[in-house]
Amino acid sequence: MPDEIVTLYVESGMLKAGDKEVLLSPQEARILEILAHHHGFFISLDRMIMALYEDHEPETATSATRVAVFHLRKKIASLGCSVETKKGSGWRLHPKIEIMQK
Repeated sequence: MPDEIVTLYVESGMLKAGDKEVLLSPQEARILEILAHHHGFFISLDRMIMALYEDHEPETATSATRVAVFHLRKKIASLGCSVETKKGSGWRLHPKIEIMQK
């Protein structure tokens, strides 16, 4: 668990903890925002896809979402954060992070 508070700035896609920062893609930032809003709970792939794409789900939604989570994990690890996977349940974020819209 990180020593500093971790904050996601949604609009810019910047994730910060102390003097460390990581720039996320728009999809990675949205995934992290969804996980943060449901902190402590697992979010299934289907639920994540519904939240990301609403009624406009492309054929590639499943693979694109899995790849984005894979890249997100790599990026947030340097800030002491992780995305846990539980087979059949989905993904869960550790630790809790603050969300700022700007």
